[in-house]
Amino acid sequence: MDHLGRILLSCCFVLSLGLFSPESTYATHALGTDINYTCLGGNQYAITLTFYRDCEGIDPPSSPSVNISSANCGVNTSVGLTLDQNISPNPEEVSPLCPSQASNSTCSGGSYPGVEKYVYRGTYTFPQACTDWTLSYSICCRNNTITNLQNPVNQNLYVEATLDNTVNNSCNSSPAFTTEPVPYICDNKEHFYNHGAVDTDGDSLAYELIDPLNASNDPIPHTGNYSATDPMDVTGAFQFNQQTGQMQFTPASTQQAVVTVRVKEYRNGQLIGTTMRDMQVVVISCDNNNSTASGIDGSNNYTIDICANYNLCFDITSNDQDTNQTTTLSWNNGIPDGTFTTSGSPFEEAEFCWTPAPEDTGSHQFNVKVEDDACPIPGINNFTYTVNVIPNPNPPVTASNDTTICEGDSTQLNASSNFSGNINYQWEPANGLSCTNCPNPVASPSLSTVYTVTGTYPDSCTSTDQVAVSINNTPSVTVFPNNASICTGSDVALNASSSQTGIFEWSNDSTGSSITVSPTTDTFYTVTAYDSLGCPSEPDTAFVNLNPPPPAQVCNNIYVTKGGSGNGLSPGSPTNLADALAMAQCNSTTIKMATGTYTTDTAITNITSYMTIEGGYQPANNWQKTSNPGATTIHRTNANPEGPPEARRIVGIYLNSVNYFRLQDITLTVDNATTTGQEGMSVYGIHMTNCSNYNIVRCQVLPGDASDGSDGTDGAAGADGADGLPGTDGADDDPNNPGIGGDGGAGGGTGGGAGGTSG
Repeated sequence: MDHLGRILLSCCFVLSLGLFSPESTYATHALGTDINYTCLGGNQYAITLTFYRDCEGIDPPSSPSVNISSANCGVNTSVGLTLDQNISPNPEEVSPLCPSQASNSTCSGGSYPGVEKYVYRGTYTFPQACTDWTLSYSICCRNNTITNLQNPVNQNLYVEATLDNTVNNSCNSSPAFTTEPVPYICDNKEHFYNHGAVDTDGDSLAYELIDPLNASNDPIPHTGNYSATDPMDVTGAFQFNQQTGQMQFTPASTQQAVVTVRVKEYRNGQLIGTTMRDMQVVVISCDNNNSTASGIDGSNNYTIDICANYNLCFDITSNDQDTNQTTTLSWNNGIPDGTFTTSGSPFEEAEFCWTPAPEDTGSHQFNVKVEDDACPIPGINNFTYTVNVIPNPNPPVTASNDTTICEGDSTQLNASSNFSGNINYQWEPANGLSCTNCPNPVASPSLSTVYTVTGTYPDSCTSTDQVAVSINNTPSVTVFPNNASICTGSDVALNASSSQTGIFEWSNDSTGSSITVSPTTDTFYTVTAYDSLGCPSEPDTAFVNLNPPPPAQVCNNIYVTKGGSGNGLSPGSPTNLADALAMAQCNSTTIKMATGTYTTDTAITNITSYMTIEGGYQPANNWQKTSNPGATTIHRTNANPEGPPEARRIVGIYLNSVNYFRLQDITLTVDNATTTGQEGMSVYGIHMTNCSNYNIVRCQVLPGDASDGSDGTDGAAGADGADGLPGTDGADDDPNNPGIGGDGGAGGGTGGGAGGTSG
């Protein structure tokens, strides 16, 4: 989001130096104010005004107004705010007192300095994008006891913020000051203060000291030799860090000095807004030494450079020179993904931890407040810690190229870098790896896996790369018929099909998807399919049964009934269909089938040449013949489908290289294909391969329905819709809100619908 930021503007605490006596009198002027902008989307912003008042000073505003203007766009308006009822308590007492004296502030009728904070809220929608939006708030008047400004009692307390909302349709959330204004510090004691500005969008911030303002472009002159960059009477120099906003100084005398800071917000090097804080520093005569917080791991260094993915943790210690005092540490959550854990007594310690991601590259700050338990006014210092997340300066780690292997195979992975020193490598996941902390493990995954290698350099920076090891789908192969019976001297065609395009290798050293064989004895033929990567399938086997002629006396007629158990050689001793087919092979034999329905769960595969199968015989009528359709039916169920998984089929009768056969007065029916999980299953009544000179007489072949095919791919997207309608005329100017244009045109029509899926 793009917002103009939290503008914690003026924090002017104006209290008399006679602080601790009941007879103390307090200034009757505003202590400070700040503005916060939050973009809600669509150029709508939530505006929050925070007003600080001395509990013996002026009354808070009931409905403050913020002026909003743009010279380039010709806009000058204002928005009224109301007390935010969603905040409790509101107002809130923020008096700079120790807990035991909080009830003795002027806010509660006591004598110690009391401060209240009021929070107001409203919304405003910017009518257009402009480069020079200015939001400002002004209130009269400043404290007459201010020591570094000329004629302060006649000067307004004015603050402003700017916004450029033309940058990439920006909706920017600008910085927010997280440190309360500093009311009181002791003279001749070194003091550290930081505004604790936090930008939730991760934009770059820069700080500068500027003159306090009476109005827009109206700086207030300083007294004597004071200036914006040298605003106080100090021993040594008034130090200010333009990268972090950190102030460090030792006041040389009691004073009340205004220090004004402007924060510039940059995104990708472009200025998108500014905020400012006008803060009054009150220096009193006291002896309490402010407690201190160390740098990183107890050092004097408050900045550290690390790479992304580095697990950063460091300690912060506190100290206080005053006897019998204790200290506490707290932070402003300036790095939201970090953790800040405190422990110990009397001087509290803290541990900060954070693991930045690659997208966190850049500079990040957080603020730590260290506070002692002096009473009634505790000593407070604020310190800034900077974590610079830098790009890895070392040559990157490169993993080997992606590869595909056959199921059950292995491949060696490699990680390398042009870095001249030692790199510690770590691979993950560990599944299937021969080692995880080496540069070249052997990978034997059971599933396709993306392996990530992380190289850690001596400077703790890391580099990662990935290699995908894909497991090729093992091809499948199916041979049909897988059981064939032929007569001596005959041949049979064996056909192999595979789920993937490739080559076939047969156990008789043949290649190709179809071979014709003429064995001299019963023979098993095995075929293996290889895909384009050379990955083999599990083999499939066909058995070819070579049948010698049976004795001559059984090669004339064979009688069959549904439950026959005889030898089949006479009407009085019928056999069953399976035995009859075995007996009739390789002879000019006629199988006479009685009427009825013969059900089989597998395909009939052993009909050979010169065989006749004829139905319609009636055993109860002395085996007289009828040719009524359906009198003799062979029914194939949908159990045990054949073929490869991607091309399953249900077949009633297979005929392979069978010649001079005859089917007569037979009805052949086949069940519908199974639909669940069997898309594209075919159904055949008779499946013939390489057959000739046959007769099929007065037969019905009634196969069931095949199953639906799988869904096709989506069709192409439809064309774009037509242009929208012209916009309406602009509205008349509103004197209270000039410059608002007319309504926009209606949007274009919707695009055409997507194409349908194929079956």
